[in-house]
Amino acid sequence: MRTFFSTNPWGGNNAGGDNNGGGQGPQFDLNAFLNKYLFKRGRQNNNGGGDGGGSGHTPNRLPLLIFVLPVVMVAVWLASGFYTLQPAEQAVVLRFGKYVDTKTEPGLHYHLPSPIEVVMKGNTSEKRVLEIPEDKETYSILTGDESIAIVGFAVEWNIANLKDYMLQAVNPSYILKESAESAMREIIGQTGLDRIVSSSGVKQISNKVKHLLQETVNRYNLGIFVSNINLRYTLPPSEVREAFSDVQSARNEREHLINQAKAVQNDILPRARGRAKEIIAQAEAYANKRVLEAEGHSQRFMQLLAETKKSPEVEATTKRRLYFETIEKLLEGKRKVIVDKNLNGGVLPHMSLDKIMEKAQ
Repeated sequence: MRTFFSTNPWGGNNAGGDNNGGGQGPQFDLNAFLNKYLFKRGRQNNNGGGDGGGSGHTPNRLPLLIFVLPVVMVAVWLASGFYTLQPAEQAVVLRFGKYVDTKTEPGLHYHLPSPIEVVMKGNTSEKRVLEIPEDKETYSILTGDESIAIVGFAVEWNIANLKDYMLQAVNPSYILKESAESAMREIIGQTGLDRIVSSSGVKQISNKVKHLLQETVNRYNLGIFVSNINLRYTLPPSEVREAFSDVQSARNEREHLINQAKAVQNDILPRARGRAKEIIAQAEAYANKRVLEAEGHSQRFMQLLAETKKSPEVEATTKRRLYFETIEKLLEGKRKVIVDKNLNGGVLPHMSLDKIMEKAQ
């Protein structure tokens, strides 16, 4: 059987057979292999000979290989420190496990290769959603009036401080979940079931849970910002769910009617207020007009009076004229009975004025 390796794989020239014939098997020269496939410099120079004669000679580059390989390995190790950050990413740099820096600029960065420095990257802009309960489980909570409410909600959050998020807790998402459940149980435990299943109560509960949960994660320094608490559903127990649905429908109808009444009120009241202001303005204008006219008449009368007093005859004539004009205005349109002043005893003892007036009609 012909062997691939010679007896001396390091360049010997005798494989144990005849040195001149075809019985010699193929030889493997390590230096030639390295020279051809690794260094790619030159070509193997091998001279076959006679009996125990000359043999091929290849330069021994094994010491060079021993020197180059570590250099290449160190270069590859140093190059492993390059990393890139996307626009929404940040990176926390640890040196021998101790925090060093937080990188926020996107692009190419470098850190000392592991195990000297370690980089932990995270997306601080990504909106994350934590569903409670998970896998369509039933999450029941005791309410403030000692009833049972079935609640499902979602916590919308994102990383606010990557350093705290990476280093303050082993599993911050688990702590967030437990804290959210605790906050929801606390708020639901302070609220009655009627308030929980109402639309206005759901919004109020969401805001309270959000604030309480944010205070909790801030106290633990988790580096998490809670943006919203979305109550998916708040249901009473199945045994009384139908009755609560009827109550809720009645409340919704009441709120609808109240909103309609407020809409009518908002339509009528502004117009009534505007009409009232218009009437008041007209009345004030009329009052000012009448006052000004009266003042003008009185001033004109005073001027005429002053001129009249200068002449006694004119004054007497004017008084008589004013008297007649006044009597004319008073008696205009009235029924009048004229009696001769020379009649002895007058007319009253002899006739009834009321009957005369009836006959005149």
